[in-house]
Amino acid sequence: TDVTSNYLADGSFWKLRELTLIYDFPASIFKGKGIKGASIGFTGRNLFMWLPKSNQWTDPEFTANGNNSYTGNAVGLSTAFNQPPTRFMGANVTLNF
Repeated sequence: TDVTSNYLADGSFWKLRELTLIYDFPASIFKGKGIKGASIGFTGRNLFMWLPKSNQWTDPEFTANGNNSYTGNAVGLSTAFNQPPTRFMGANVTLNF
């Protein structure tokens, strides 16, 4: 049998995998308050992913090796019933006394 393009899917994608933003407040705004410095930060993982409409699967980097149905080289191959990757978000505040 011949292999046709029916078995090919566009594997291109854009992903914002990890982002960390930190802002350091100027020490001058805390002058005379007992604080030497402060910062605030935000971090996130798997914040955004764009897939073409022709790609009916989830994350192209996902590999379902746990059930021995796929080999380690089958990155991006799995069933259409996969859950999307977990999105993590967090924030922090740092004060220096």
